[in-house]
Amino acid sequence: MLGYRAVLVISGHVLNNVAFVAAAAYFYRLSVLILKDSGAAYRASVLFCFNPASVFYSSLYSESLYALFSLGGLFYLFSGARTVAMIMLALSGSARSNGALNAGYICFEALLQAYDAAIQKKRPMWAVQALVTGFLRSTFVFLPFFAFQAYGYLNICVHGDTDELRPWCKAKLPLLYSFIQSHYWGVGFLRYFQVKQLPNFLLASPALSLAVYSIVHYTKLLHQLFQSTSIHEQIIAIVDGRLVEAHESSDVATVLKSEISTGLHNKKQGYWRTEV
Repeated sequence: MLGYRAVLVISGHVLNNVAFVAAAAYFYRLSVLILKDSGAAYRASVLFCFNPASVFYSSLYSESLYALFSLGGLFYLFSGARTVAMIMLALSGSARSNGALNAGYICFEALLQAYDAAIQKKRPMWAVQALVTGFLRSTFVFLPFFAFQAYGYLNICVHGDTDELRPWCKAKLPLLYSFIQSHYWGVGFLRYFQVKQLPNFLLASPALSLAVYSIVHYTKLLHQLFQSTSIHEQIIAIVDGRLVEAHESSDVATVLKSEISTGLHNKKQGYWRTEV
């Protein structure tokens, strides 16, 4: 008979591996939705599965659940299922505190909708509604983060021993996890850049090199895209609202994402043919 701890460990490994597989599936679907290229989406998904940090996805760690809820939330956000996206992005904040930053995607979409309503459709009330809705959805995504901070503050600072209050309890913004990271782990702006960390930078150099190369290459593709007259005029037409009627089932944010992604893909194909 397996003991409680053994069952707990096995359950954790099974849950994390299942979540990792589901996250990879959402990553592929999201990539197809954005890139409009199933081949590129497949290659990106393979790299996602075999990335240097994949050990965290198969061990007893919160990374798998965070990836699942973040990628799933983005997929549903791009698909137009905003309520499902909001719930999944909020769950990502339950898995890891930095999941609260996923609210930025909702804020960005709300700004696009407000711009479309106020500037293109001349409907200021619709713009206000879009901003208010975006604010409420973003607040919902932040709720798990706020709940965790409140739980820690109430249990340690309010109901704990008042004679031995921790320093963070007296801070203007009492954030439990931020104090733990800073005080015990040395986390902070540029605090990792020390001579003793040089071996870790060397270990990370292959992944960092690939990331830098990808950013540089993507920047070049964007530069070529906006130099193209036809693509530039197409984007301007979208912003002016002339192409919105051709996409009756989509809002302006989805149209922009679709057209820019298609333009990037076409431009990339032309770039490769020129190089060859």
